[in-house]
Amino acid sequence: MPPRKEAYGGGCVQNWLENLLPENRLDLEAIARDTSGDLKACSTRNPLRMLEKIGEDCAGAIQVVRGERLEAVLNAGGIDPVSDADVEKMIREVRLGRAVAGRLPGSSQGRFSLAGAQRKTALRRLGDGSWGIPYGMEPTTHIMKPPITGMPGQVEGEHFCLRLCRATGLSAASSEVLEFGLETVICVERFDRLIAGNEKVVRVHVEDMCQALSVPPSRKYQSDGGPGATEICGEVLSRSVRADADRETFMQAMVTNWVLMGTDAHAKNYSVFVLPGAERPAAALAPLYDVNTFAPYPEASWNKGTMSMSVGGKYVFSQIHERHWRTACDRAGFFPAEGAEWLEKVIFDIREKAPAVAGKIIEEGLNPEWMKKLSSITSRRCEKVLSTLFPLKTYSFIEDYCPSEETNVETETPQPQP
Repeated sequence: MPPRKEAYGGGCVQNWLENLLPENRLDLEAIARDTSGDLKACSTRNPLRMLEKIGEDCAGAIQVVRGERLEAVLNAGGIDPVSDADVEKMIREVRLGRAVAGRLPGSSQGRFSLAGAQRKTALRRLGDGSWGIPYGMEPTTHIMKPPITGMPGQVEGEHFCLRLCRATGLSAASSEVLEFGLETVICVERFDRLIAGNEKVVRVHVEDMCQALSVPPSRKYQSDGGPGATEICGEVLSRSVRADADRETFMQAMVTNWVLMGTDAHAKNYSVFVLPGAERPAAALAPLYDVNTFAPYPEASWNKGTMSMSVGGKYVFSQIHERHWRTACDRAGFFPAEGAEWLEKVIFDIREKAPAVAGKIIEEGLNPEWMKKLSSITSRRCEKVLSTLFPLKTYSFIEDYCPSEETNVETETPQPQP
């Protein structure tokens, strides 16, 4: 929430708490109905009661505990080891919507609240690489997400996008693709957890941009009345201890999502570390997460698909041009010394790094044909965007995997829009 001297209440607190919860309606209803163990039924409209059931491990440094459990949580804590077969069962139950994230069937341990629309679970990675379910004061360290139904290759796509972000200089969450029996997940290392001395894991406080701006999760998209780049950079990142660098990083992330056709880069998919300050809390942009591409799927369209946040007033991918990026950067308070060359360099760097990122992932054993497709689509899109934005320039690109006719890139681009 925005820092102020007066206490918060009402809708602001409600919004902040709701942003800690999952968004899937069926999952919320299942959590509300759950009366296993010591749990009591509650209303989905009461986020505090919901979090009392699953909020002993939340995003950031937050733990929500019922009063009668407080002493047990504060004075106890541990990790229940689980086998790969147990993890497979957990992931399958979560993917099918049959279990609360973090719990094995019949167990009351694992009271984890994992925000967002995509189903997921969380675990603690142990020193020997095995997994466990933490409880009490012990936090989780990794989030595991099975693929979204109807989107084959989605977890591999997110892994590619996160690796590509890091290759181009952006800070992004570390990830890997893991298989547990018949279940495949993207496993993301939590950046809101820190390993201190003696391998003790501590929570680090973060808030997503909806929490930071007191916006409910139902308004996470700018087109639904949620925050855009201007609000995020002006009202949140202006408080950062590295404000100029964070504004540049945020705008670079938006450009990256543009060429990747990342249609889900809304306000909940950006976060800030909340740091203690002498007079008021300070902030710092957290690593990127949940970066993905819609480009390889048949329904994808550069001419119809939209950004989650507008760029100079434009949402449709193909209607965004250099002048719109210039306007967006101005409104965000980011004024690159290179001018338009900054945008050109960002796109060119994505084009040049994509093949190597895909090649490295192929070496790690992931589906080579899918990685080649992701690399090729990304490369062709960057080339097309560069030729549209900077028609008087010529470029020499490193070799990519596939010929352009095998990619899902439209052959026509509309004329520039006013």
